[in-house]
Amino acid sequence: MTPAQPQFSIFTSVFRMFFYLAIVLIFGLGREFAAAQTAPVWPYADETPQQRDERMQWWRDARFGMFIHWGVYAVPAGTYQGRQIGGIGEWIMLRAEIPVSEYKAFARQFNPVKYDPDAWVRLAKEAGMKYIVITSKHHDGFALFDSKVTDWDVVDATPYGKDLLKPLAEACRRHGLKLGFYYSQAQDWCHPGGAKAGNRQWDPAQAGDMDEYLRTIAVPQVKEILTNYGDIAVLWWDTPTSMTPQRAALFEPVVSQFPGIITNNRLGGGYRGDTETPEQHIPATGYGDRDWETCMTMNDTWGFKSYDHNWKSTTVLIRNLIDIASKGGNYLLNVGPTAEGEIPQPSIERLRAIGQWMRVNGEAIYGTTANPFAKLLWGRCTKKVRDDGATLYLHVFDWPEDGQLLVPGLKNEVNTARLLATGQPIKTQPAADGVVLSLPTTAPDPIASVIALEVNGTLTIEKILPKQTPDGTLHLTAEMADIHNRLGSHTQVEMKNNIPNIGFWTDPQSWVEWRFKIDKPGSFAIHIDTANPAPDSRAEIRIGDIVRPVSFPPTGDYATFQENRLAIVTLDRPGEYALQIRPVRDAWNPINVRSITLKPVPKAAVWAIEQRDRRMQWWREARFGMFVHWGLYSGLAGTWDGKPVATRGGMEWIQNRVRADTNTYAERAIPLFKPSPDFATEWAELARAAGCRYIVFTTKHHDGFALHASKVGEYNAGAVLGRDLVREIVDAARLAGLRVGFYHSVIDWHHPEYDYTRSEMLPHPLRGTPPKQPRHHDNYLEYLHAQVDELVSNYGPIDIMWWDYSALDFYGQTAWRAFDLLDAVRIKQPHIIMNNRLFRIPQAGWLSMGTGGFAMQLDPIYADFITPEQHIPPTGVPDLDWETCMTMNTTWGYSEHDHAWKSAETLIRNLADIASKGGNYLLNIGPKADGSVPIESVESLRAIGRWMRVNSESIYSTTASPFAALKWGRCTQKPDGNNTLLYLHVFDWPDDGRLIVPGLKNEILEAVPLATRQPLAASRRGNDVIIQVSAEPLDPVNTVIALKVRGSTVTVE
Repeated sequence: MTPAQPQFSIFTSVFRMFFYLAIVLIFGLGREFAAAQTAPVWPYADETPQQRDERMQWWRDARFGMFIHWGVYAVPAGTYQGRQIGGIGEWIMLRAEIPVSEYKAFARQFNPVKYDPDAWVRLAKEAGMKYIVITSKHHDGFALFDSKVTDWDVVDATPYGKDLLKPLAEACRRHGLKLGFYYSQAQDWCHPGGAKAGNRQWDPAQAGDMDEYLRTIAVPQVKEILTNYGDIAVLWWDTPTSMTPQRAALFEPVVSQFPGIITNNRLGGGYRGDTETPEQHIPATGYGDRDWETCMTMNDTWGFKSYDHNWKSTTVLIRNLIDIASKGGNYLLNVGPTAEGEIPQPSIERLRAIGQWMRVNGEAIYGTTANPFAKLLWGRCTKKVRDDGATLYLHVFDWPEDGQLLVPGLKNEVNTARLLATGQPIKTQPAADGVVLSLPTTAPDPIASVIALEVNGTLTIEKILPKQTPDGTLHLTAEMADIHNRLGSHTQVEMKNNIPNIGFWTDPQSWVEWRFKIDKPGSFAIHIDTANPAPDSRAEIRIGDIVRPVSFPPTGDYATFQENRLAIVTLDRPGEYALQIRPVRDAWNPINVRSITLKPVPKAAVWAIEQRDRRMQWWREARFGMFVHWGLYSGLAGTWDGKPVATRGGMEWIQNRVRADTNTYAERAIPLFKPSPDFATEWAELARAAGCRYIVFTTKHHDGFALHASKVGEYNAGAVLGRDLVREIVDAARLAGLRVGFYHSVIDWHHPEYDYTRSEMLPHPLRGTPPKQPRHHDNYLEYLHAQVDELVSNYGPIDIMWWDYSALDFYGQTAWRAFDLLDAVRIKQPHIIMNNRLFRIPQAGWLSMGTGGFAMQLDPIYADFITPEQHIPPTGVPDLDWETCMTMNTTWGYSEHDHAWKSAETLIRNLADIASKGGNYLLNIGPKADGSVPIESVESLRAIGRWMRVNSESIYSTTASPFAALKWGRCTQKPDGNNTLLYLHVFDWPDDGRLIVPGLKNEILEAVPLATRQPLAASRRGNDVIIQVSAEPLDPVNTVIALKVRGSTVTVE
C-alpha cells in the first residue's frame, strides 16, 4: 500500500522550485552563497503531525528489516597482503591504507555470478522482514549500480558488468518488500575530494575539493538511485564527515523530488531526518517520541570477512528484535554477502530460525508500539491499542518455575489471554499489584513464548518500581537495570554461576541505571555485588544531585563476586529515584555487577563519616601508643613438647605453627595462663611513663580465647579464670589517663563453625585437613558479632577498634559481614575510630603484610586509618591517617626464646621517623603468662619515657616534615600562633658544629634545643639556614632543636 503523500501549499511549492534552481545555479558559479547559508531547508518542514504519521506508518508497522553491506571489500574479505586487518570488513581500505589503484584492482575479482536477488528477497521475507536497505555505495566509493558520473561501479569496473540494484528492486516489488538505499554521501576513499574519517589521506590520488566531489559525484548519484529503480522507501545516509549545513543543502533539491521517502539522521549539517540510528546497540529506553532503528550485525562485521565466525545466537537475535520492538524501535539486521554473491550460511540459518519464530509470533511484533510497563523482569511487552481496549503481547524469556506470572501494575479488566504458539487459553486472576497468569508447566518456546492478553478500556497501568522491604532495604538486580550503550559497546546482562549479572562492560562510555521508589526516606549504604580482577576500577554513583566517586575492589576474577560498600547517601524524601553508575573514562577497568542494595544505616554511621576529622583529632595528636599481645599463647612462651618452636617470629601463632587442634592447645595452654592481681596496673603505669597516650590490647587473638567474661561461649577468661581481664585492663588504663583500644581478631581457630575451608590464604591449624563435619560460617558470624557487641556495650567509651585480619580471597562483607559489624559498633560507640583490617583491598589501604603492602588510598567507608606492620613507609602515607605497629623483638606474643631486642635508640628514632612522616607508632609489648612485662621491654620503655619527658612536644600534635629528606635526621612541625615551630630531630650530630637546614625560605625567629632551652645562633647561607651547635650532642640518640620560623606555612626549596 502506498502511503498518503504530504500536501503542500502552492506558495510553498513555487518558493521551493525557485530555491532549488537558485542552489544549482549559484553552486555552478561559486561557493559564496553556500558560505552565507546557516541551515538547510528540508522537504517536510511544514508537514503536520498527522501527515508525518501517515508517511511513517508502514515503517513503524514493519519493525524488522534486512541491511545488506556488499561491495568490492568482499574480495579481500578482511585480509591484505597476508595480514588480517582489524576492524569491520568494509573499512579495510582505510584501516590498511590501501592505495586507490591497488584497491580498485580488487574490482577485477568482484564477480558475483552466484547472486540471486530473488532468493535474497525470499530469505528476507521468510525471516519476517518487511524491507531491505542495501549499500548502493559505501565509503570506498564503489557503486553497485550503473552510474553515469563515474566508471568506479559494478558495470564499468568488474567482470560482472551488470547493475546489481535493478534486479533486487524488481524482486522486492514481486514479493511485496519495501526497498531502501544506503548511500555514503561524504566519505569516499577513491574519488578525489571525498571525505575520509579523521581527515586521513594516505594516497595523493585522493586529493581534491570536497564541494566539487559533492556536486559532481555524490548529488548526481543520489539522483540516480532515487530515479532509476522505482519507488524507493528509505534513503539511509552514513558518516557525515565534514558535512556542513551548506553541503547538506546540496542534496535537498534531489531528495525533495521524492515525497514520502524516509531519511535517517546521518546526512549531517544539522539535518535530523526521520529516524535515529543507534548502531550495534539497543538504547536502554528507546528515543521517546523520535522514530528509531537499531542497525546490527550478526557477527562483528558489516562487510564480509572470511574469518569472522563470532556469530550471535538465534536466541540473542530474536530477543533483540523483541527488545527493540518493546521500546518502539525497528531492527535492521545485517548480512554481508561474499564477492560471489552468496549470503553466508550462518546468516541464512539464523534468518530462517527467526522466521520460524515470526510465523508463530509475528503479530506481537508487526504494528506494535512500546511497552507500557516500567520494567518486566521476566521479559518484554509490546502492545496494540484500540478505542475499546488493547492487546498486550507478553514476551516471556524466563518462564516461571511455579507457573505464576505477574503482570505488574495492570489495572484493566482482562478479557482473554492465550498463548500465540498453541492458542491455549490462560487463566488470569486480579491481584493487589497487578494481574497473575497461571501458565503451563513448560514454555512453548525456550527463546520467547508470547501471551496475547486482551484487556478492556483505556490502558491503566500503575508504575511499579522496585521498592523497599519492610526493614527499609532496597535490592536492585542486574535484570532491573537499564543499560545505556553506544556504538561499539556491548554491555549486557549475562549469566555467571547461573545468576544474572551485568557483564562485557568494557566501554567506559557505557553506563547503567536503576529506577526505584523510596517510601521510607533516610540514610542508606550503597552495597554492590561485583566481580573484578583489576586492582582498581573507578566510577561515579549518581542519584539526582548526589554524586559520589567510588572505587570497585578487586575480587580475583570475573566469576568471583564480593559484596562491598560504595557510599553512604541520604535520600530525604519519598518518591522515585534513579541510581546511575557512570565509569571514569581514564580509570575504568571492566567489572561484572550482580546487584545493588541500598541498606538503611544508623545515624551514627553517617555521623562517623561526616565528623571523621573531629573523631580522629585526639589520635592524630597522640602519635604514640602501646600495643599488647597477651593470651593463652603467653604461657606456652614459644615452647611445645619441651622444645623451642622457633627463636624468631610471632609466638602468638604457636597453635598454627605446631598444627595443634584446639582441644590439645587449650589443655596445654590454660593451666599456664595465670594473670597476677595487678598486671593491668603495671601495663598502664609503664605506658604512661613511656609517654604513650593510648593502649590497644588483644581482647581475642586468632586462637579464639577471649579475655573478657563473655556470655556467648565458654572459651574466655570469665568461664575459665572467673575474671574479666578486659575490665581490669580498661579500668587501669583509664585511671592512668590513657585512651583505650580493643584488638579483636575475626579469625578463630577454636570455634567449631568457623569455616577455614573458605579461604586458601587465611591461616588455620587444620589447614589441609577436611573438617570432620560441615561448618556453618554464618553461625560463627553470629558468635563473632555477639562478642563484639559485648565489648562495645559493657566497658564504657572505647576509643579504638583494631581489627585483625583478612585475606585477598576472604574479606569484608562476604567473610565477616564487615559493614554490619562497623555499623553495629558505631551505634554503640559513635566516637570510636577503626583500622582497615576487615578488608584486604587497595580501597582500604591494605594489600599485603610486606613493606610495600599498603596502598596510597583509604575510603573512609572502610576504615579510619591504615596499619603498616613491622615497617615504616619510606615517605609516609601522604594525606592518610596511618599507624605503624611494631614489636620490640621479633614476636608479638611472649617467647622465652626470642632475644632479638631492638635498642632504645632504634625505638626512639623510629618514633621520631614515624611522626616526621605524619604517622602514629603503636609499639608492642608481649607480657608473660602472669601479665608481667619482660625486663627488656620495661627498660626500653623507660628509656623512651626519659627522652619523651624532654622532647614530647616534638612528637605530640605534630605533623609531617616539610622537607623531602634531611641527611642528619628528621623534622616534625606544629603551628605556634601565626608562626611555625620546626622540630629538628638530629640523629647525626655535625662534626663542625654547624647544622645545615637546606632550602628553608622562612625568616628564622629562634632556635632552641629542647634539652637546655638555650638559644642558638642561626644565619643564612644562600638557600640554607646554618645553626651553630655545640661540639657534642645533648642527646646521642636524638637531640631536638625547636626552630621557630615566621608564617603559618613553611616554604622549602
